[in-house]
Amino acid sequence: RLGAIYFDYDEATLTDTAQKTLQQNAEWMRRNASARVQVEGHCDERGTTEYNIALSQRRAEGVKTYLTDLGVPAETMSVNPKGDLESMGQTEAERSKDRRVELIWQ
Repeated sequence: RLGAIYFDYDEATLTDTAQKTLQQNAEWMRRNASARVQVEGHCDERGTTEYNIALSQRRAEGVKTYLTDLGVPAETMSVNPKGDLESMGQTEAERSKDRRVELIWQ
């Protein structure tokens, strides 16, 4: 399973931890070049639907760009911003898990 990338509240900037996870994911993705990966952006429920879709888009695009810079072919990835459609968190600890990008390989 490819590791999820987590973000701070209202941020689309990759943390050092996120970059390390993406480096590991990129290794797998380069070795499995025939795999197609959906880069799925998510947010917690705070903010408007429009804002959260845009934020999840920025997060997913940032992850895709970083992976492309690491040698993963851009054409093997598609971006899917989900906003807060799948958010479940009610506490800050739970919300921090909603603020993520998942890499779903097909």
